[in-house]
Amino acid sequence: MVSLFETLSRLFRYSVSSVFTAELIYLRANVGFIVLLRNTISLNIMMDSD
Repeated sequence: MVSLFETLSRLFRYSVSSVFTAELIYLRANVGFIVLLRNTISLNIMMDSD
């Protein structure tokens, strides 16, 4: 039989890794969005300068 501590630690490790993965995906999506926004703004400025 698996001990309670082992089960809890495994559960904890799993939840931490899944939260970390979710954070990573969220951050990457945000950075991508910000870069896209910045590129759009700079393109608009370049077009306005003509």
